[in-house]
Amino acid sequence: MGLVELDRELIDRVEAAGAAGQWIVARWAARRAFAEAGLSDVDWIVPALEALDRGDELPAPFDDEQRAWDRFFADRRIPHTFVDTTDGRPDEFLQQAMAIPALFAAAGTDPLRAALDALFAAAATYGSACPRLFAEARRQFPMLQR
Repeated sequence: MGLVELDRELIDRVEAAGAAGQWIVARWAARRAFAEAGLSDVDWIVPALEALDRGDELPAPFDDEQRAWDRFFADRRIPHTFVDTTDGRPDEFLQQAMAIPALFAAAGTDPLRAALDALFAAAATYGSACPRLFAEARRQFPMLQR
């Protein structure tokens, strides 16, 4: 539902993309969220992103959400960058924490939900710069263009 206010047309385009396209968008959105948050090269996160790309089950610690969050908050190497909200409110959110749900979303079982939830989590990771994410998605995937 969060995407409705951000880019309603994008939802329709993702829905029309079919299951194969939705899986591609879901994985791409998760990758973009992790890249934007500076997490793509963290040694214990890399295997999860690679498993996602292959369509495999997520490895430990991502096989258990609580364990993944525990590891995330315990790792002092994780950057701490703050972003505003997608609507530009000055509330500050830990950007890296906004990215984590994109991975879990993209690894879901329903392709449409995976794509939309991963896109929303990626949007939260970008904060008010989320239109840049949506523009990039449309450039990357012609099926999402207006």
